[in-house]
Amino acid sequence: MRLWISPLLWLGLLLGNLPLHAEEETTADVHKRLSVTFTQADTNRDQKLSLAEFLAGRDNPAIAKRDFRMCDFNDDQDLSLDEFLTVPSVVAAKHRGPLPDLIADHAAQIMQTLDKTYNWDTEPNGVFNPNFMVVSLAQQLSEWGGGWVSNDASKIADPESDGLTRDNARRFIEVFMGMRNTDGTWVRRPNGQVVDLQRFQFADFDGDNQLDEREFARIPNPPAAELTAGDTDGNGMLSFPEWIAMDKRAILDPVEDFRRMDANLNAVLDRQEITQGIAKEYKPFAGFLFPAFDWDQNGVLSLREYRTLMLTSPVLPWHDVQLDNDGDGVLTFKEFAFEPHTHRWTLLRMLYFQRLDRNQDKKLDASEWILRKGDPDQFLVVNPDGTDWRPFYRFEGYRHCFAPAVSPDGRWIAFGAMKLAEKASLYIMPIDGGTPRLVTEGTGMGTWSPDSQKLVCAKTYEEPRAIWEVTIPQGEQVAVARKLVEGGLMACASPDGKLIAVTDIQTVDLYDCKTEETREIFSAVEGPYDLAAGIPFWSPNGEKLCFQVRTRQWKHQLLCCNGAEPRPAMTILQKFEWNAQYFAWHPTQSRILFTAYCPERQRIQIYDFDPLSQALPTLFPGQDSTRNNKSLCWTPDGKRLIVISGDF
Repeated sequence: MRLWISPLLWLGLLLGNLPLHAEEETTADVHKRLSVTFTQADTNRDQKLSLAEFLAGRDNPAIAKRDFRMCDFNDDQDLSLDEFLTVPSVVAAKHRGPLPDLIADHAAQIMQTLDKTYNWDTEPNGVFNPNFMVVSLAQQLSEWGGGWVSNDASKIADPESDGLTRDNARRFIEVFMGMRNTDGTWVRRPNGQVVDLQRFQFADFDGDNQLDEREFARIPNPPAAELTAGDTDGNGMLSFPEWIAMDKRAILDPVEDFRRMDANLNAVLDRQEITQGIAKEYKPFAGFLFPAFDWDQNGVLSLREYRTLMLTSPVLPWHDVQLDNDGDGVLTFKEFAFEPHTHRWTLLRMLYFQRLDRNQDKKLDASEWILRKGDPDQFLVVNPDGTDWRPFYRFEGYRHCFAPAVSPDGRWIAFGAMKLAEKASLYIMPIDGGTPRLVTEGTGMGTWSPDSQKLVCAKTYEEPRAIWEVTIPQGEQVAVARKLVEGGLMACASPDGKLIAVTDIQTVDLYDCKTEETREIFSAVEGPYDLAAGIPFWSPNGEKLCFQVRTRQWKHQLLCCNGAEPRPAMTILQKFEWNAQYFAWHPTQSRILFTAYCPERQRIQIYDFDPLSQALPTLFPGQDSTRNNKSLCWTPDGKRLIVISGDF
């Protein structure tokens, strides 16, 4: 017996409302089938569909009409086959055809400029030094008022070490435009979907574009499946593409968001629809989206325009209110930062800054974007378990305070402080607060001698750079400074005062205070590391020395060694994606606290870990998640933690 299907139902099947065997079909299969559907619906054989032809047999003509207008990208009142293959009510999102993309168009314009610069328009096989691209981007940043290029920029420009080819240059542009992840995986897909890269980056603690079991557990609202379910190559890690394949929350669809917000079904979004429809964290910014992203200035956003909104490019926390660091009432491009990956998606950030900067003065005032003014840093004291946070001092007039260190006798706090656009200076003040006393200028970090009478510091604002020992002035006396050894960026004296660890870009040295001799214990000139410029610190008993390094894959590690050995072996205590800033080893030696950027809270926060455990660091309890808790130290008895907190 033959199954009879009504003409209307048959048309509905053809148009994709009830797809047959959709699971077995590839995108090519779907497009081939829908091409037949398109031809059959094209009754006048003009190779396009009019609105009437498209609506024939549709169950919900109002939605169908909206989808027709939404996907009529050239506004000619007809749908070409390419446009037809993007209609949401015709084809499932995963099989949707390519949509016009203004972000991709902008990247193509940049590429056209590079074609002329490197003569790829006439010699497409030309190969150049990849550093040319990095220098060019750095120069552009300089013209825009500052910022920095990501450490892995050269690797992105030349991933296979075969030089800067045209394909490599295009990939470089696509990465810095937020279209690809650094591993080359598409983040902004041609079908209009985007990958929630921030969700992955939050879990990827060491930033290597793959998740181990510890990192997998950090995913917000993690997938129900275990990591092994997505580990298709069986290496015990979940790569970025593997994560996309297994995490249903990885893929976002701005096209469906647009349709959901279009309450009146007129195929455009007005201000009210945008304000009501966007996620709550973006609502405060809704008023700035017009006219910034209304590219044709007609008062509404088409789908093409909507897909250029910052919220449709989830590579940075665009909803994070940026700080007016210098207090001048405007945001410069350098202040338009969005940590921690601001250096990576530079070209996309530039495009957004340009769109928001309506008067084109290379600044964003309060009428163009939300900004916040910073307050002076605050000193707080807290119990080891994270309870009883109590502020006890604010250094008025000094925007940035850092690197607190309590004297061994428990009476004084040494710390660095600086005003805007000024060099740092080293101060001391009573442990419970009081008027700070200037110790010396040109440095901001000091470590105490065992008798609490001297501070060792690195002076880096003058040439030649050097390590100094400064005697604390008594009463009206002037501090007495003695140069110990030239060179060095950071210095930390051992608890017994016999050795001073000195880091200097690529080396770590130990200075013997008795013999006045220096020996190198670590070099990043060769091997897996390329930088050793972090702040060194000692274990409370003085047996272990720790310092932060960067690998040649641009990841950060905390190394530990026995400083007494001539050429000590190095142990990796922790791995980080972002540079950890300050460390504090508890006197019991059972825990190390450090400060680093927290992607979930989008602030610098305090982390805690056991140096004898393999566990990932955890957030220190009780801290204010709305402030940057950026610097810290323990009191000698370990009963109190001193924290410097601010929004700078």
